Order: sequence, then structure tokens, then C-alpha cells
Amino acid sequence: MDSSPDTTYDEPIFELAMDCEKRLTQDIGDLERGGDKVGTALLIELSYQFQTWAAFAGVFAEPRITLDRRLRRHPELQNQMLQLLDIMQLNLIYLFEPIKPSSRQP
Repeated sequence: MDSSPDTTYDEPIFELAMDCEKRLTQDIGDLERGGDKVGTALLIELSYQFQTWAAFAGVFAEPRITLDRRLRRHPELQNQMLQLLDIMQLNLIYLFEPIKPSSRQP
């Protein structure tokens, strides 16, 4: 029998932050390959800021002190973090969505 407390619990902030970080890396590579220097520089800066925030907040810290673990008894704060990360992920997805012409006619 394992005596360590809470050996299994979800880490939704960690998982979503990892997805965002992977998406940023992928998008930076796509912009670099496409020759978009301005877009690449902007996403590199955004990635740097994201990594700084994640390190400060402890998103990727060792399991016993992660942000997920610290917020598990504060579901409203955890939900806010998840919503913000979800917005970031959606914005990164939409970054490369083709622009669809408006269906409205002038």
C-alpha cells in the first residue's frame, strides 16, 4: 500500500500548459520556415513570456509543488487558470486559420 498522499490526481493546468508550449514551438517553426521574421519574433517573445510565467507560477515544477497541486483545493482559481490557458491555446490555433471571406454582401 502506498502511503504517500494523493499519488494520483489530475494535472489539467500542467497538461494544457504543455499543449500551449508545444503549439508555440510548432508555430514559431512554421513562421520561420515561411520567412515571416516579424511573426517569428513576436511568437518568440510570447513564448519567452509564457515560459517566464510558467516558471514563476510553478506550472512545470516538481510534482509536490506544482500549480495544479497548490490549486486543487481552490477550484475557482484552477478554473480561471484553465480558462486563460484555453483562450491562449485557441488563439494559437486561430493564428493559422485561413481567413474566410465574410458571407455578408455590401
